[in-house]
Amino acid sequence: MASKSSTVVKSIEEKLKEDRKTLAIQYYRCQLLETVERFQVVIVAGEFGCGKTTQIPQYLHQAGYTKTGKKNIACVEPRRAAAICAAAAVSQDMGVELGREVGYCINHDDCTTKETVLKYITDGMLVQEWLGRQDLLASYGVVMVDEAHERTLVSDYYDVFALVKRVARARRDLKLVIVLSESGSTSDPEKLSDYFDKAPIIRIPHRQYRCS
Repeated sequence: MASKSSTVVKSIEEKLKEDRKTLAIQYYRCQLLETVERFQVVIVAGEFGCGKTTQIPQYLHQAGYTKTGKKNIACVEPRRAAAICAAAAVSQDMGVELGREVGYCINHDDCTTKETVLKYITDGMLVQEWLGRQDLLASYGVVMVDEAHERTLVSDYYDVFALVKRVARARRDLKLVIVLSESGSTSDPEKLSDYFDKAPIIRIPHRQYRCS
C-alpha cells in the first residue's frame, strides 16, 4: 500500500514538473533573476496563465533571496481567496506542507510558521505589519506585489504602492517585484515604471514553451 502511495506521489510530482516546463515564464527565468539582481525595483508584465504568481517567488527562493539574513518573501495579493489559492498551489508545486515553507496570512487566519519563507498575504495584512512593527518590513528581503493592474496609483498614505515605495527608499537592501497582467483592462506597465523611478519592465507572453 505504501509503495502504491509513493508511486502516486511521484506521478503527481512528475506531472507538475512537466507542467512547469510549458509555462511561458520559464523562458524568462534567467532574465528575471538578472534584472532583480541589478535593480531594486522590477516591473513584470505577463499575460494571464504565464505562471508569474506561482513561479516568481519560487525562482527568487531558489536564487537564495530567502537565505541571506534569513529574510522572507512577501507575495502581496489583492484578495483573500487569491492569497490562499496561490499559497496552496505553490506548496503543492514545491512538494511541501502548506503552512511550513509556504504559507498565507489573511485577516483572522495566519497559516504560517517559523519555517515559512514564501508568505502570501493581502494588502491589508502588509499594512498592518508595517503599522504594528514600525521596522520597515525588516523580515522581508523581497516584496512581490501581485495583480498590480487591479490597484490604482492613488496618493493615499496607506496605499500599498506608496507603502512599498516608501520602505524601499529607506531600505536599499529590499527588492520589489511589481507584477501585473499585460492583458488587464487597466494594465499600464509604463505608468508603474514611472511611479517607481523608471524601473525596468519585463514582458512575458502567454505562449507556452517547452524548456529543457
